[in-house]
Amino acid sequence: RWYLAAMNGDAPLTLTVPLSFLGQGDWKLRAFADTPESAATPTSLAESTATVSTASTLTLTLAPAGGYAAALTPASAP
Repeated sequence: RWYLAAMNGDAPLTLTVPLSFLGQGDWKLRAFADTPESAATPTSLAESTATVSTASTLTLTLAPAGGYAAALTPASAP
């Protein structure tokens, strides 16, 4: 299991995060991220799930004073 988190300062920020640190196979990503409304409404969050692998790359768009959090678990985990 891996956890990924990002916190941002005063200006909007876009980050590219390669997932090359993951082990082989597919991984389930459960993420909580800023929405386009988060800068004006800090409680506005988006929850999502996806299947990713070591070849995947995430693009994180962080609102001012925003953030991102995700848990990654092997897709074959019970």
